[in-house]
Amino acid sequence: MNKSTIKGIAYIAANIIAIIALFLPYYVFSAEGKESASVSLMPTAFGIILLLINIVSCGMVFAGLQKKCGFSAAVSMIGTIVVIIRMSMSKTALAMSALTSSGVFFSILSGSDLPEIKTTNGIGFYILLIGEIAVVITGILFALEDD
Repeated sequence: MNKSTIKGIAYIAANIIAIIALFLPYYVFSAEGKESASVSLMPTAFGIILLLINIVSCGMVFAGLQKKCGFSAAVSMIGTIVVIIRMSMSKTALAMSALTSSGVFFSILSGSDLPEIKTTNGIGFYILLIGEIAVVITGILFALEDD
């Protein structure tokens, strides 16, 4: 196994980590001190776009397009930054939607006080960041490798 093959495998593994993060809780919402609901990226359009970008990135390795992997990694990172910004802008709407669909929102509204809803980043947020940083590093190293 040569160095180029190892870097290609590392690039694919980094993309798989980023794909797995799409299915994990991105935000976790808690009301009245209890974890009530969570939201992942996958049912959203942004999650599907990131999934397609990462699948195409893996396909580039199998197609032998080694020099294009650096560009693919940059596109993946830019897409991730856009998704992080867009998801942070809609935290409140996501919280209300998740709490309503879980049935918790209506039960907490029955009280006289409107409860404080706390939003925290879930494990999917952190794994997505780690995965995308790994995608960029391994993609650039793989693209710069001379066979």
